[in-house]
Amino acid sequence: MGAGLNLEIKLDDAKVVEQLGKIATRTLTLKPVLESIGKSFVASTRRRFEQQRGPDGQPWKPLRPATIAKRDKRAFRGRAGKLSFGLNYLASGGAYGTKALIDRARLLGSITYKATSTELAVGTNRKFPGGEFSAAAIHQLGGTSGMAPGPAAIPARPFLGADRNDMERAGEIIVAHYSNL
Repeated sequence: MGAGLNLEIKLDDAKVVEQLGKIATRTLTLKPVLESIGKSFVASTRRRFEQQRGPDGQPWKPLRPATIAKRDKRAFRGRAGKLSFGLNYLASGGAYGTKALIDRARLLGSITYKATSTELAVGTNRKFPGGEFSAAAIHQLGGTSGMAPGPAAIPARPFLGADRNDMERAGEIIVAHYSNL
């Protein structure tokens, strides 16, 4: 056997071992950073509902007067003739039914994310009553009057997507996540 050199390094410093463990954990999976980005994207998407704008900054097409009138009428009628919707309408200063996609906030409330160790999805699983058609798709992409399951002449009001601010924030989250190693 020839001459050789065998070098062994033993880490007895608990802090160093702890830091190496953190580095290994943070670099083996992207899930924690993707979860942070997902939360940020959900918040941004919800702001779009309030601002009535798409990820591209374009304002959504306003509701038709007939749609607003229908909502106003329903606001005072409520469920089973109760005044619950009417109180919400009055508390909003009479603007309850004027904003698109937030009549009952079902779609807005369904915005969520799913993060795995390798990917992030932001969206909704909200379906129209009865079920198989996505409420998100018709509002994101729009519809025509001849679409099944019935008249669906709805203008596109895109709410899903990432704008420049979202991408900058994602970059900041990534830097913050990995700079604390």
